[in-house]
Amino acid sequence: MKTILLASTLALIAVGSWLGATLLAGANDEPPTDLIKTGAMIGTVAKAVQSDLKRSWYDWETLEKKVIVKRLERRSTDDAFAEQVQTIELDRFPIDASWRCDGQGEIREIFVAELESDGTSVIERLQFLYAARPGAFVPIDQRPLPRVQRTPIFRGDQLGRIRSLRVDPRGRYLLFLTRENPTLYRLDLTDPPSAPAVLLTTEDQPYLSRVGWVNFRQHRTEGRHVHLIPGTPWEVHRGADSDTLILRDPENDGTFETADLVSEEAWSQLGYDSADPWIRLCH
Repeated sequence: MKTILLASTLALIAVGSWLGATLLAGANDEPPTDLIKTGAMIGTVAKAVQSDLKRSWYDWETLEKKVIVKRLERRSTDDAFAEQVQTIELDRFPIDASWRCDGQGEIREIFVAELESDGTSVIERLQFLYAARPGAFVPIDQRPLPRVQRTPIFRGDQLGRIRSLRVDPRGRYLLFLTRENPTLYRLDLTDPPSAPAVLLTTEDQPYLSRVGWVNFRQHRTEGRHVHLIPGTPWEVHRGADSDTLILRDPENDGTFETADLVSEEAWSQLGYDSADPWIRLCH
């Protein structure tokens, strides 16, 4: 009898160890390879703010589950920049991130598309709360880091994994692109945020199946653009796909009037390959 009980106990321990290891492995399942950022953004990290006195960048590490914000500031153009680096640890794998700045040239918000180990997608809003400035100038490397308020604004697995997202520079809505069934969704940033609405599918534009990331641009005469681009933001070369799908909102009222596929040749003919027609969205 004792032998049977001992054997049963050992069997239960073995099963418990196996279940524990299985659950632990499941909890650390990595995202699909094509959703893992394998390098730094072009230019080391993505520029969000750039002026003579202030510069900010952001980046993220997928497998290390963190977002990094780097801020540089100086009192005058005769001075050297001082630096402040802030790391935000996340609970999930970050897949893409998009920033929004304020009128003072500070990164005010970062929206992060995140992935849980079971494939559930989450969009988290990181709001940076800066301390009031004293009267005298204090170098940025001597100031406290801004507090971060974190708010999940979307969670679900019914749409598939989110591949890319970008927030409207005025904070009215964000756009995100899904991976398994490539679809571009719009999420209005009301309070509370609305349910995602379909904006574009591969039935509307078959080229959407080749798109890897979304980007807002502001043209001097054509108004707001959304560029849907193959590859990823950290890849210099797109490979064989060199066309860009452009959504145009000339009035910047949140209504996209046209969706045009622009070839590399047409891109050059339109002057889009020059920096001259583009306005920085934050400076």
